[in-house]
Amino acid sequence: MTPAYFQELYDFNYWNNQRVWDCLMALADEQVVQAVDASDWSLLTHCLHIIAVEDWWVRFLATGEVQFLDWNAFPDRAALRAQWDSTEPMVRTYIAALTPEELQRAVRPPFWEEGHGAIKVYQALTQVATHSADHRTQMLTHIRRLGGPTVEQDFLGYLLEKQGG
Repeated sequence: MTPAYFQELYDFNYWNNQRVWDCLMALADEQVVQAVDASDWSLLTHCLHIIAVEDWWVRFLATGEVQFLDWNAFPDRAALRAQWDSTEPMVRTYIAALTPEELQRAVRPPFWEEGHGAIKVYQALTQVATHSADHRTQMLTHIRRLGGPTVEQDFLGYLLEKQGG
């Protein structure tokens, strides 16, 4: 794993985040905040969970501090988008400064249960990106059920768009 790999992985991650956000914006406000079924989060909560995990993990990797977002501070898309727009540059700044040594550094959040060992920074960054993809997929399923537009999340689509094709 190289710093360049993670720069592209996070470019891909934010490309997908924006595309799913565009799908979310096509829905009515009430659709975004309603639980899709009795046992699931609303689309707004899924989106908040994505950005909250990206924010706390990268902030922890960069500073060693654990700081969780206050979920009550995001009652609607506008508030969430403001957080999104501040988290993405923070993540990109950290990713841009990665070194091979940083990628190999062992980290362990202080709240992990006893017995959970440290992981490498590259593993934490992989977790964050795949976690976001998992929740985007869930969101797209819900958006489709609500009659909204959806998009593909394929890496090849990202590469082709990047090439201008």
